[in-house]
Amino acid sequence: MEKSEKWETVILGPRWQVRVRDFLPGIWLRLKCPCGHEAVVSTERMHAHHPPYMRLKEIEYKFRCRACGDNKEIMWSAVKLIS
Repeated sequence: MEKSEKWETVILGPRWQVRVRDFLPGIWLRLKCPCGHEAVVSTERMHAHHPPYMRLKEIEYKFRCRACGDNKEIMWSAVKLIS
């Protein structure tokens, strides 16, 4: 993720209700850690690693920061790249 890229937040529904299948092509998963590290995960990677019926609330414990190793406070949001 480059600093020059512009991202727009996408509302997919209530946080507890969003499923992997809601991530259509072009929508990415942005992960933010309190330490300041950010990462984005592509739709293809999400679909390859998790079944479509899984809610993100059920798999968010697997999200781990690559900088500090924490997984307790990571916030996620759905985003798309603005051209």
